[in-house]
Amino acid sequence: MMPCAGWETGYRPGGTCRSGRSFHRQGEERLEAIATFRTIARLGPPASRLQGARAPPLSRREHDMTDRLLQDLVLGLAEIDDDHAASIALWTAARDSGPADFLAALTAWVDHLETHFVREEMLMKRIAYKEIAHHEAEHRRVVAEGRGFVAQVAAGRTMMARAYAAEMIPDWLRRHVVMFDSEVARVAKLAGVA
Repeated sequence: MMPCAGWETGYRPGGTCRSGRSFHRQGEERLEAIATFRTIARLGPPASRLQGARAPPLSRREHDMTDRLLQDLVLGLAEIDDDHAASIALWTAARDSGPADFLAALTAWVDHLETHFVREEMLMKRIAYKEIAHHEAEHRRVVAEGRGFVAQVAAGRTMMARAYAAEMIPDWLRRHVVMFDSEVARVAKLAGVA
């Protein structure tokens, strides 16, 4: 379940969102999603490719919780799964970076994302994916958004970019993989590309 954000769905009196989930449950789901990305970052590419990024150690409870959610993010296409693992590792590095390294780390994540999107769009063209225009538009939107936050950090305004790195990136990435990329993977497998 994705968190219920007030600006998307509206709050209702009594501490619930329109889906009926309590705000407390919404917070628990957000923590579960963040723990999932920490696990993916830890299980991703070799540390040498992560530029020394390390996720905080996870408790046994977090391991159990994230192992269940991790399955949603593995698509079974090595090239895409490897890119997603690298994206998560670079996101973790940006989220956990200090003030002196935040600009470089966030820029590295956006640059990687842009390169990943080019590879993913080439795959979509190869399999004649019918929803490519919508998927590409989402890619362009996210890169522009990321570049906007990089520009804010470069101008010395880091507060919103820190919130973007901590909250918006993991929410967006999970939604994108589950809603967009999983369908591309399904079509690619049917086309024999997997």
